[in-house]
Amino acid sequence: MPPVPLTLPAAAGAPAALAADPAEETRRRLAGRFAAWGYRRIRTPLWEEARDELLAVFPETALCRFVDPAGRVLALRPDHTLAVARWAASRLDGADPWRLYYLDPVFRRDPRDGRFTAVTQAGVELLGSSAPEGDVEILGLLLEALDALAAPGTAATMEATVGAAGALEAAGPEGIPFPARVAVGHTGVLQDYLAATGLDEPAAAAALAALARRDRVALRRHLEAALGAGRAAETYRFLTGSFPLPGALQPLERLGTAPAAELATVLQAAGRYFPAAAQRLRFEPGLVRDLQYYTGLVIEVFAGWRRIAAGGRYDGLLARLGGRGPAVGVAFDLEAVAEAAGPPEGPGPDAGGLPAGRVPGALPPEQPPGSGPAAEGPVAGAIDYLVAGPAGAAAGPGGAGQEAGRPGDEAGRLWAEARRLREQGASAVVLCGAPSEEEALAAARRLGCLRLLWLDGRRRVLRMARPAAR
Repeated sequence: MPPVPLTLPAAAGAPAALAADPAEETRRRLAGRFAAWGYRRIRTPLWEEARDELLAVFPETALCRFVDPAGRVLALRPDHTLAVARWAASRLDGADPWRLYYLDPVFRRDPRDGRFTAVTQAGVELLGSSAPEGDVEILGLLLEALDALAAPGTAATMEATVGAAGALEAAGPEGIPFPARVAVGHTGVLQDYLAATGLDEPAAAAALAALARRDRVALRRHLEAALGAGRAAETYRFLTGSFPLPGALQPLERLGTAPAAELATVLQAAGRYFPAAAQRLRFEPGLVRDLQYYTGLVIEVFAGWRRIAAGGRYDGLLARLGGRGPAVGVAFDLEAVAEAAGPPEGPGPDAGGLPAGRVPGALPPEQPPGSGPAAEGPVAGAIDYLVAGPAGAAAGPGGAGQEAGRPGDEAGRLWAEARRLREQGASAVVLCGAPSEEEALAAARRLGCLRLLWLDGRRRVLRMARPAAR
């Protein structure tokens, strides 16, 4: 009997008319942005043993656990950052930063009813880059990724008229494409502020717990019990405040501690180098992440009241797992992003800022679930440019209102040049503070870059680089 051909009912329409999957479109756009910044994909194990280092971060009640035939207690992957840090701890040598990204689900148990939940995370991890430079890069990537999530044509129409920076300025904080608030805090700044108010250790712990639960009633009650009504009101206003740039710098300067100076440097640099920073960034002193490995910068991104991304700096995690080196990262919740973005208009030829079919960087081959990360080092895949400059170009203090690329702002020129290259469909990594052009060329080869673009304030040099074999 001949096979029966498969046909669609007339009412179904042609396949081209089928609605686009919003989560898949979000995945494609974010993957394009991550790759354009020189990040390479990694796949973490689907499950792992429920050992002490995992239970130190996630309580047993939050894990999706099961027992294998050998009697081992296993847990479905609850977090990508911990898995990446465990894998990198024995491999990261500290010579150059590693830039990795992932696009896979994590699995956790809802503490309210015990149900298993799955959230698809699209995130990046920058390993081996300390603050403030690493924090500035993560914020810049986050801001550009949010712009890439705008519906096709929304941002392009305004940018064609007044340019990218002009479009953001004209739109205002609520009218930018894909409006979102990037809340930024710092664990050290919060701890120093609580200590400066005179709170003893139990009172400070109670205030932190209330902030973590976002329980403002309990926060006010604990502060009044410890400080009295007058001082409690002032402390409460600060901890629940949200300070836009450049006003966020004033409370940090008044605090006058090393973590406050570090965060001020990061916010100043972000304000100079990235056009969307002034509209999106908010310093929120009472921001507390619900995971315990954060040691510095903390980030949460909100579209309305929905949290769509979160991350921060976790400098101590690699050491706890037997390695060494600083690290920072951020991850999007793909389902939350897709809901916040609304119905997709369908992928266009330049959706996400990249030409059709142009996704810089290579993906590793598929791996069996649970078999471990997909590669022994960052995935082989050439990056188009390393944009580098001399030591005077390192991110440092300066006025948040300064324009990137103005005389004396070498780092601003590097970031502006990298943004221009990415807008043209290339991938680019920025290296601020290279000792010399030759050392920058060597770094380009180690990082897998095809070209070095060297800017030192006097010369603009383009050199070819042959990526080093891994």
